[in-house]
Formats: sequence, structure tokens, C-alpha cells
Amino acid sequence: MIQLETRELEYFIALADELHFGRAAVRLSIAQPALSKAIRRIETRLGVPLFTRSSRHVELTPAGKALQEHGRHALNAVSAAIRHAQRAGDTQAQLRLVLKPGGDAGLLSGLLAAYAHQPDARQVDILFSGPA
Repeated sequence: MIQLETRELEYFIALADELHFGRAAVRLSIAQPALSKAIRRIETRLGVPLFTRSSRHVELTPAGKALQEHGRHALNAVSAAIRHAQRAGDTQAQLRLVLKPGGDAGLLSGLLAAYAHQPDARQVDILFSGPA
């Protein structure tokens, strides 16, 4: 299986979005030659060109367009996984429940009591909002 590191995928997505090596390098806070080298390495590893290049123009190939679409989803999934893991591991995190007055249909006390018995229950802050 061919594998790309998330860093490499971030480099590719930045260039695919910018379609300019200089702007993508600035966005990534890396040197332009390092970005060019990384993109060549990715293309070699995948065995397909991702960009057509000229001295004045950078354009995505069909393979590049496919990787841009699916690569963005992959990066979003990795970011979500990290956020969820960090939240799950944060034992000090609190839950905030925002309700309209009377919006609990009389069920809130029972729900909170049942939740409090869970081994990983956290403090719950309840905020009541206005009617809007």
C-alpha cells in the first residue's frame, strides 16, 4: 500500500489550493525548494504526475484533482480524530448544556441523575437561553 504522511498531504493540498509554489511555501512556512522537492517525492511515490508545470503556470492533473478532493477529506478526518481523542482524554473538560427555559420537557433532572452515575461523567454546566 502506498502511504503519504499527513505533512506531505498538507503540502500537496496547499499547492493544489494556491497553484503557485511561492504562495504555497509561504502558507506552509517552508522554503520553496523544499516544497518542490516534497511534491516531486509524492509524485514519484504515487507514480503519477499531480501537477503540470511551466515557468509561469501550475495546474492540477486529473490525478491531482482526485487527490485534492479525497486528500482534503483525509486531513479533515485526521484533525477530527485528534480533537476527539484530546477531548476524550481531558478528564477536566466540562459539558455545557444550553436550553430554552422549559425546553427539557421535565426530563433534565432524571437525565442528569442517570448521567452522574456513569464512570466517566463530567461536570455539567446548564445555561438557560432566551426564547430565540
